[in-house]
Amino acid sequence: KLGGRVQVIGLVGADSDADRLRRDFDALSVDAGGLVVDPERCTTRKLRVVTTRNQQVARVDYERDAEIAGSIEQAAVAKIDELAASADAILVSDYLKGLVSRGVARACVDAGRRRTIPVLVDPILGDAGRLYVAEPTAAAIRDGLLPLATIATPNLFELAWLTGSSSDALTDPAGAPRRLGPPPVVVTSAAQTGEGIVTLAVTAEEIIVRTSPRQPDIPNGAGDLFAGLLLGYLLNGRSLAAALASARGPGAVQ
Repeated sequence: KLGGRVQVIGLVGADSDADRLRRDFDALSVDAGGLVVDPERCTTRKLRVVTTRNQQVARVDYERDAEIAGSIEQAAVAKIDELAASADAILVSDYLKGLVSRGVARACVDAGRRRTIPVLVDPILGDAGRLYVAEPTAAAIRDGLLPLATIATPNLFELAWLTGSSSDALTDPAGAPRRLGPPPVVVTSAAQTGEGIVTLAVTAEEIIVRTSPRQPDIPNGAGDLFAGLLLGYLLNGRSLAAALASARGPGAVQ
């Protein structure tokens, strides 16, 4: 256990799924006091039909991804200011369902600077050669949020798109990460070798390469978990190399 106390800020609807989400957070000892209710949207719910062989045969998503504005954005910014007052770090990991507007992004960065605490941004933009989001949204994250972060954890596709560089990170391991903006940049799935999956961490002074054994049937969301683990180990006083080794080590999700 890393000993942290997690407070979550997010968007929910005024519905039973929001109540269920709060109960689930409570069972995990996660403080859900930062959830903002938007009566104009439903709480995101994802339905999957999966075989016993872990093959997905159907998916249904109930959600609204319009960017927040007005009183809802103001409420989210107020929650950031309130919770950041006692925080040791801020982690921005959003599936682009409308929460991280420019105002919210700016509030996260400003709160981090006021408190002199790290702001880790996991830019969930795409993978496997394609963007998950509209290009203007990706460009706004690239131009507005990432340059202000203190740590970034893109995957290889996201790094290449954000910097307009080659998708082969190992040919120039320092170039693209250092152009992205914040030091350090930790690139997940930077390469696949015969030994496993490569994670690349780059600062202004050093390059750290960590290779982890390839593991089958890893569920979606492993990158989010990795970002949280990495930040947790850093907050516990470990060096970047040690935090990376622990977050990618035995027992950690690949």
